[in-house]
Amino acid sequence: MRRSHRSTSRNAPWRPLSFLCLVTLSGVQLLNFSEGFQPMIPSQVSRTTFRVAPRGSRTRIWAIQQEEEVQKVVDINQEATRLRKEAELARLQAEQMDLSLTLQKIQALESKLGNKAWLAKHPDQEAELQIQLQRLNDKLTGGKSSQSAVGQPTLKSSSITQQDQVGNLLDQTTTTTTSSTSQKASKSSGSSSGSDGSATAKKQILPEIPLSGFDQEDLDLYIPVANDINKKMPNGTLTQKLEAFRTTPELQAHFQSKIQSMLVGPLEELQRLEELRQEFLDSTSGKERERLKREIDRLEDAIEDDGPFQYIEGFFLEELKPLTDEALAQRMEAVGSLPDILIAIYKQRSGLGEEEDLKLSIQMDYYEPQLQLLEQVRALEPLTDEMQADYIAAFNSLPKPVQERFAENLGVNKESDAEAFLKGIMEDSSPLSPLMKVIEASQSQDPVLYNDIEFVDRSRFLEELFPAIGYMEGSQPSEEDAEQFATEILDKKYFQVTSKPERVAGGWYIRGTNLLEGDEGGSITAADKLVKRVSEKMASSPLGENIDFFYVLDPSPPTDEEVEFGPTERPLFVLTTKDPQSFYRWASPLTKIGVTMSGLLTTLMFSVGACALNPNINERFSDSLDQASTTGVLDLQWFADLWFPMFSAFLIIQLAHEAGHRIIAFRDKVSIDGNTFQGS
Repeated sequence: MRRSHRSTSRNAPWRPLSFLCLVTLSGVQLLNFSEGFQPMIPSQVSRTTFRVAPRGSRTRIWAIQQEEEVQKVVDINQEATRLRKEAELARLQAEQMDLSLTLQKIQALESKLGNKAWLAKHPDQEAELQIQLQRLNDKLTGGKSSQSAVGQPTLKSSSITQQDQVGNLLDQTTTTTTSSTSQKASKSSGSSSGSDGSATAKKQILPEIPLSGFDQEDLDLYIPVANDINKKMPNGTLTQKLEAFRTTPELQAHFQSKIQSMLVGPLEELQRLEELRQEFLDSTSGKERERLKREIDRLEDAIEDDGPFQYIEGFFLEELKPLTDEALAQRMEAVGSLPDILIAIYKQRSGLGEEEDLKLSIQMDYYEPQLQLLEQVRALEPLTDEMQADYIAAFNSLPKPVQERFAENLGVNKESDAEAFLKGIMEDSSPLSPLMKVIEASQSQDPVLYNDIEFVDRSRFLEELFPAIGYMEGSQPSEEDAEQFATEILDKKYFQVTSKPERVAGGWYIRGTNLLEGDEGGSITAADKLVKRVSEKMASSPLGENIDFFYVLDPSPPTDEEVEFGPTERPLFVLTTKDPQSFYRWASPLTKIGVTMSGLLTTLMFSVGACALNPNINERFSDSLDQASTTGVLDLQWFADLWFPMFSAFLIIQLAHEAGHRIIAFRDKVSIDGNTFQGS
């Protein structure tokens, strides 16, 4: 168990010094009042004025007292400021807790409304749940929530944004109460939000595509170099000019900086994220872990927003508006005005040759995000009817030349319609493009859940104490089963659930408070009563056929705050799948025989070794060996009379222990397998 090493009496050595200072200041105060000293408010006192007073004069005493009185007033003001900030922090923490509970309720309602099986069983409750959800949304947005569909991403993102705002304020308030740079913190707080207090807006899904296909910063560097090459190589081929352009010394630093910005920046963020994760896992303070978790969440969001991939639902990129003739003409003019070297680079980037049509190159470049989505269909299987319809709509939104060139690039008949194209690309077994290889590799990584630091933190302690539950990972109960257990099996009359089910390796945690009380004599504890009632309800519920539960202390060690202020014991329910073959995978007969044989052998070795290490017994061994050398008979019966009683005592104790298991199992009508002998 982690323990706090803080002591409540750590400031005791300074108490005599504080008392001495108090006596000294009291004496100075009496002296000044005897001279008719009038205290002054801070704005009337200039400390530098009194520092030039003659040493030893009475004016010097007045100056000291004035400075001390001013400092006292300043200290009082600072203390008041600190108390106000602590009160503000407490208020923000309460708002954050209320916001967190509201978000949990919204998620629970959305989960129910998205569960068609549950709605089929309770058709009369859908309208009431919609009303409750709308009220919670109004509570979050101050009555300005939009009438969006249930589960729409905009609602969730706005809720999370509000929670992040509270987290930011908490971080800033905590910083100002522990640091003297409160003005800097308040300025940063003001700059992080707009005039209306709204959080900084997320970046757009689709960045704006430059008309010329190049950023202005790149053009300022590329155009002079390209013009200079054209002047130096008037008769050179375009291929030679492109090679000269790519090897120009003036551009190497620029190319290197672009590569570093693409690779080094994300790597530094990932390294910082791993450092924060390790700090979270190593921390023993609950408040520090909350702060680290908020910082981890913000950094993960930043990495996802600024990462190489953008995530949307479906194949049809509705945000990409059709390229009109006017916009196409503007792009034709912008790209056509570039040097021939940059035009060739632009065409190559779009997958076209140097002599191909510039118009098609511009269209391919403009619709590149949509083409990437369409190409990813090869990594998704099987496709539902809805997904196929979405794919066909996305393909038909492309101009005909783009469709034909895209089909040609993927080895599909360019005259195919959308349905034939989809069928052809799904049947294609040609190697994936570099982009698709990267996407497929990213999709084959661990699920998002396994990257959740709180899931990892909970699971590591569970697997240490209850490894059999960790073995159930992959066949754990569903979230709907866990919520059904919390709402239907756990009656509010005897157990008050305090949080949503928390996912752990192999199952779920359900936290709450046991409202039952044990017998006065202590024969039956409150935990025994709770387990008995839950077992009775599980026996009559369909959940009991597939789910097993355990009521145990939280495997995670208590935080510093819990060690110091309590409580340190936090019972909770652990849900897992009822699968004896997987749960007791190491309880095979061969395993039990091996454990029993090793237990008997180690007990025998301990009994013999305890006697053999005695010096007197060693001397008797030597005498027996000397006697055997003369008589030819080695008599060790005396040694067996020493170790065998000890070995027998261990056996009797262990047999009595195992018999106790059998008796209790028979009394409680619990079916158990054969016992194993493992001396301890």
